[in-house]
Amino acid sequence: RAISSIYEPGSTFKMFTLTALAKNDLLNENASFYCPGYFEYKGIKTKCPSVHKNLTLAGVLKKSCNTGMITASWNLPVLQFYRALSELGFGQKTDVSLPGEVNGILKKPNQWDIHLKMTIPIGHGIAVTPLQMVTAGNTLANGGRYIQPRIVKEIRNPISERVATNANL
Repeated sequence: RAISSIYEPGSTFKMFTLTALAKNDLLNENASFYCPGYFEYKGIKTKCPSVHKNLTLAGVLKKSCNTGMITASWNLPVLQFYRALSELGFGQKTDVSLPGEVNGILKKPNQWDIHLKMTIPIGHGIAVTPLQMVTAGNTLANGGRYIQPRIVKEIRNPISERVATNANL
């Protein structure tokens, strides 16, 4: 399932939206966001779990405010957002050495509409595998350095004695 099942990650995806903002010099930690319980653009609404009123960016994360995250990312051009997500491995296989891996779903920029512009920043309108999420998170934790996921055949101690094999890991 880690490579063949896809799901919409929801709020756990917000850290990657922040990464895209930072990569494009649009991350403003001092910005203030007003949340009336929804984000609306041209009559299209995306709900927020609560009415949060005024929040800082840290508050947006703490409260998992959809409105604040959408507002923060609204001026990020679709092409730059797409590139940042692609560079983290979304929409493509990790190339782990297992059969059955799927790409997930990250639509091309020319397929994004207002609905996707509002929902992808909060982890909807995109589908990922669990391994893609772990790999992207690992890239962030390693300062932007991608580490290819691998299947462990066995673990050996310093004197080359087998400690564990794939069957009992």
